[in-house]
Amino acid sequence: MIRDRRSAPGHPRFRLLPLAALLAAGTGLAACAQGPAMPVGGRAASEADILVSVPDPGARERWQAALASANAPPVDALSVPETPLAARPRPVAESRPAEPAAPPTLAPAPTVDVAIAAPGFPGGYAGAATVTGVTGDSLTLRPAEGEGEIRILYRRPGGEPLPGVAEGDRVRLRLAERVGMRPQQARELALARAEGRVLLLYLQASGEEPITRSFREGAVTVAQETAPADALRAAEAEGTAVRLPVRLTVAGRATALEPGSMLDARQWEGPVDAVLFHSQANPPSSVNADSAPYELTIALFAVR
Repeated sequence: MIRDRRSAPGHPRFRLLPLAALLAAGTGLAACAQGPAMPVGGRAASEADILVSVPDPGARERWQAALASANAPPVDALSVPETPLAARPRPVAESRPAEPAAPPTLAPAPTVDVAIAAPGFPGGYAGAATVTGVTGDSLTLRPAEGEGEIRILYRRPGGEPLPGVAEGDRVRLRLAERVGMRPQQARELALARAEGRVLLLYLQASGEEPITRSFREGAVTVAQETAPADALRAAEAEGTAVRLPVRLTVAGRATALEPGSMLDARQWEGPVDAVLFHSQANPPSSVNADSAPYELTIALFAVR
């Protein structure tokens, strides 16, 4: 016998058993691990009758060393396994399909909103597309290249659909996404008729500097103002952000937008309705994984 080994105080005592007991127990455990106990076969006639149930090479070597030791029981004192371990049925893990991605949704009416679903185009898309579906608040497009479709959901001021768009129309689409670590992130959508007239523009961006973008579709420029230093200091002390106006230029016609404002095309005789959802500068103490120094979200909807 080998002496006892004690664990930490308060824990039970463990005793090492004689080799013969281990061999007999090991044979029983191998059968128990596979499920209900199997009928015991006859007595072993040779070492091979025992090793048939040990497919692992390392375990086979340890069994062979144990059987060859002076303290090993006679081979014929051990039972032959009824079924070799390698031949016993193994459990099969249940396969479950992946959960589908949630479809995009719009904010509750009457909020103006834009949502984009382009699962087959993770890197974006730029080129021709065909309109395959039209509803009062969505367009479904099939790009000329790539697999799948792109769906654009929108709710414009007044709730009207985009004008003059029908199934089968050819359009020009540009969807660009630069999504990474803050602060440099952007999602841009530009949808125009085949001849170039803008239908819908959408920009959601953040960065270290004021956001400025030029869209060739419709000759549109969006320029966010720079936050004054004293305004940033005041926002720092108050724990708020600085709301920033945006200068919008469309086909040579310019106007200014305040954050949260909607501009009807008739107000400035322009070709689009404009909505500035969000435009602000965050003081340094507010910049983190969820915010950047400058942030902006704007959408433009064609009126004709």
